[in-house]
Amino acid sequence: MQALLKPIQLDEAVELTRTYVPEDRAHAPAEHKSAEPEGSFDPALLDEDTYAGKEIDLAPAVREQILLHIPPPPLCRDDCLGLCPRCGKDLNDGECGCDRAVIDPRWAALKGIRLEKKEK
Repeated sequence: MQALLKPIQLDEAVELTRTYVPEDRAHAPAEHKSAEPEGSFDPALLDEDTYAGKEIDLAPAVREQILLHIPPPPLCRDDCLGLCPRCGKDLNDGECGCDRAVIDPRWAALKGIRLEKKEK
């Protein structure tokens, strides 16, 4: 059985701020250092990229922002039950009967053990 995916609409506004400076005028990390270290990178230079020549390649910055703003897997509605990971049935239409219990692999070997009850 294959589930038919339902259409959804996602509107994700993305704001991108980048500063492009010529390579020969790029700020050296020492120019922005304060008395106290702020970490392994300089926050003042986060949105600063360098370029050489007369063209600026925007693809890396746009690609980065797209990847950072990809939303989690969408649901058709807030109370959506999703699809069965085994057979793909839409669980909003009812149960499928698949065993979806997740067994901790460390305990999986005990699943086949059959215990006999002692009679007194």
